Amino acid sequence: MGITNMTPEGALVFDVPSVQLRFATEVRGRKREHGGHITSVIVEPDHRRVSVTWQSSLRVTAADVDFVSTTDITLPGAPS
Repeated sequence: MGITNMTPEGALVFDVPSVQLRFATEVRGRKREHGGHITSVIVEPDHRRVSVTWQSSLRVTAADVDFVSTTDITLPGAPS
């Protein structure tokens, strides 16, 4: 992706990640896997920095809402 006219140097070029993060949330002691997606890309040209925000959602019944514990986020293929 490239953005022009945001830096004195001209174009700012970067790649938006194409990876798929994996989310696993513990509900009542059982892991429930779910996906996520990129929700925002923040470009800070003065700092030559790009930040990416991911979001996931998981439907939980009213009876289980008080038993949602932790969410693990992993990158498939990355070393543990």
